Amino acid sequence: MKKKRRYYKKQKKCVSREKESKNDCHHILWQRKKWNKGYLRKLRDFYYCKVYIPKDTLHQEIHNRIRFIPEPRPMSARFAIQQLELLDYYGAISDSDSFDKRLRILIELFRYVEDNTASALELQLEIVRDYNSPSD
Repeated sequence: MKKKRRYYKKQKKCVSREKESKNDCHHILWQRKKWNKGYLRKLRDFYYCKVYIPKDTLHQEIHNRIRFIPEPRPMSARFAIQQLELLDYYGAISDSDSFDKRLRILIELFRYVEDNTASALELQLEIVRDYNSPSD
């Protein structure tokens, strides 16, 4: 009797564009184990929720200061995906948007419905702004 094989979907990995790059792919919404089902996963993997940032400085600082982004209810995640897809369709967002803009849009999508998620994203935005501001 022939043995049945299981086929698993390959996870799309965020691969650096350069082989020895100092930049790293950062998922704005993490930890994967918390954002790994249904609409939460779809939102986490949406192209607008990933950004290339310096791995030894900014990426490390974000993860040192924030343990995880609290996951919203699935219905809130579904709403956020729908809104991001509409913004993408009408050209209001693109792959070339800054990390700052991506965070501001996600914060607005969650501001009045998911306080914990919005607050964590605001903290992440604060870290990004501190990193990008010129030091005196």
